[in-house]
Amino acid sequence: MKRVFFLFAISMVLVGCSSKTEPQPSATVTSGMKTGKPDADEARQCVASFLADCGYSHVEIRNLQDQPNLPSESKVEGEAWAYQVSMECTDILGGRRQNDGWTVVVQRKEGRPVVLSCFDRDMKKVSGESAQLTSNTNPEPDTTPTLVIPNP
Repeated sequence: MKRVFFLFAISMVLVGCSSKTEPQPSATVTSGMKTGKPDADEARQCVASFLADCGYSHVEIRNLQDQPNLPSESKVEGEAWAYQVSMECTDILGGRRQNDGWTVVVQRKEGRPVVLSCFDRDMKKVSGESAQLTSNTNPEPDTTPTLVIPNP
């Protein structure tokens, strides 16, 4: 009888310990990789990294808002999210800029948020290294002259 009571007590303790509920994060973790919409901090870091790839420095994101719809100009396969961004940054010539109303499209690649495309207020695409991750079967030739700044 003591053994039955002891087994019953142990099973109740195990059941009680395993029924804890924890708050679910906005992005779930599956086998070590996050899935789902990036949280605000992830999105800010992703956008700042993308803008650094585009040649901007000292990026200060002042406002990051979710957008309900993806821009029609973005070509996205799979799940993606759009954000409207307002920021201050330094351009490649050293001038301080204030950019409002830019739209960025973010998608997860291997668990990390990546900017697929970025558009300025006039919906003109802003390029960068991360932008080349989009699948464009007929890419337009780049006619923009390359600006090379020598290292001091």
